[in-house]
Formats: sequence, C-alpha cells, structure tokens
Amino acid sequence: MKKLFSLLCLLIFLTSSYAQQNEDDINALSIFNEYSKAKNYEAAYEPWMELRNRNPKFHLGIYSEGEKNIKV
Repeated sequence: MKKLFSLLCLLIFLTSSYAQQNEDDINALSIFNEYSKAKNYEAAYEPWMELRNRNPKFHLGIYSEGEKNIKV
C-alpha cells in the first residue's frame, strides 16, 4: 500500500511539473507571436530564444516565424 501511495504521489508531482512547463512554453510562444505581429523583432527575440532553447519541439512556429524575424 505504501508503494502504491508513493507511486501515486510521484505521478501527481511529475504531471503537475510538466503542466507548469507546458504553460510556460505556451506563454513564451504567445508573447513571441504578439511581438512578431507588431513587427517588434528585437522584443520578440528574447522569448523566441528562451522557447527554442527550453523546448525546441514544442511548436513548428518557433522555426517558421523565427526565420522570418531573423531575416528582417
């Protein structure tokens, strides 16, 4: 019973930390996207690099929009 409880606690902890990381990625992508739409490429660079370094497979827009911003 103790093992089952420990396993359940570990599972809850891991899913909550993953959810927080995913929320951070969503926020960074949103900020990056809004700055890109406003053509404020210097401000978009920081959230883009943060997201690209933390979770490069999160969204295809990291590379498609990031490439557009770098070329400008």
